[in-house]
Amino acid sequence: MLSPNTTPATRPAWTVVIVVFRGANHEQLAQLGLEKVVGETSLDDVRIERRGETASAVVYGRFDSPEDPEAQRALRRVREARTADGATPFAAAVLAPPRADASAATSPMDLRTARDQFGPDALFTLQVAVYGPERGGQLSAREQDRVRRSAEQAARSLRSEGETAFFYHGPNRSMVTVGVFGSDDHDPQGVMPESAALKDARDRHPHHLVNGAARRVSVRGSDGSMSEARLEPAFLVAIPTK
Repeated sequence: MLSPNTTPATRPAWTVVIVVFRGANHEQLAQLGLEKVVGETSLDDVRIERRGETASAVVYGRFDSPEDPEAQRALRRVREARTADGATPFAAAVLAPPRADASAATSPMDLRTARDQFGPDALFTLQVAVYGPERGGQLSAREQDRVRRSAEQAARSLRSEGETAFFYHGPNRSMVTVGVFGSDDHDPQGVMPESAALKDARDRHPHHLVNGAARRVSVRGSDGSMSEARLEPAFLVAIPTK
């Protein structure tokens, strides 16, 4: 886990980040990456998005929130996509929020400030809770205020327990996350897929809470069938860029 340092979509949306290219020629590399993804998989709605000043990402889909069932299905589809030789090169894909508005984030607990605090290697965080309507729908201004205050209070409570906790406000839901992780912490293709710090965070927060309570979700087995429902686990999301 990291320690702190002293092309736009038609609407803001969460998306599956398949691969990110950084450096002076990131735009050209992203175009090649896009062609490779399209040519070697059956994924559609794949596109390039700018992620900061020196990075471009190949991304898939548009979703209102990371716990949206469609978003979770899309994430599985990307991670399980196979090339002609049977490889799964995109197993490290994660869900990412819309790019951050640099002028809006002021609290150090706002996830949009994480890269300012921890540097450009701050890539992932563990989503442990969400507040908002469980079955979609729009919130009134009063309900939105209540949801946002609940998430901020949850983040403050986790901070008081020693966690590096953050909140992130979407239009109808507010998320709570813990930890700041880099590429060394999350490498599904590596010998050590997850670092000790990430494993410890999962041990402390094994479940993803919805309005303060764990919920059961159906899990797809290796044969493609839906297995017995289990408590939804916490999951990695990408930290937003500005």
